[in-house]
Amino acid sequence: MQVRSMLEGDAERAFSIESAVTQFPWSLQQYRSSVVADDSFVLEQAGKIVGFIIFKRVLDETNLLNIVIDKQYQGQGLGRYLLEFGLVNQRSHGVKNCFLEVRRSNVSAQKLYQLLNFIIIGVRKNYYPLAQGKEDAIVMSTEISNKLVEKIYDGIIDASC
Repeated sequence: MQVRSMLEGDAERAFSIESAVTQFPWSLQQYRSSVVADDSFVLEQAGKIVGFIIFKRVLDETNLLNIVIDKQYQGQGLGRYLLEFGLVNQRSHGVKNCFLEVRRSNVSAQKLYQLLNFIIIGVRKNYYPLAQGKEDAIVMSTEISNKLVEKIYDGIIDASC
């Protein structure tokens, strides 16, 4: 397993992965733009991209914009692995806090975020589109403290990534 920076040629695979798991994926152009403008990483297993994560870093804060694991590889801890990698990476750039929005219905993602000390700080009403209507976003944040990074390095992820 390897995490590396997302390249422009990876945008189509990222789009494909997300399109298979959500009804309202980002556009291909959004992925291409993120390669240049954001902190974007892909997770490879046996040379195949099986997930990705994208952060927007501004000064000492970051926003987790998107994290997706290929449907075939979900439930194996890869989302946690990738999120932990991303938080450590952001901390190495001086980031102190991470914010995100998650669909109210995405309980499994909320549980993952809570494992890494994310707390609910608000709700954005009618934030996400649905086939009919809109869905609220739960707004969460965590402090990327030295203690959190130590917890991650204490065997949760391979620190050599």
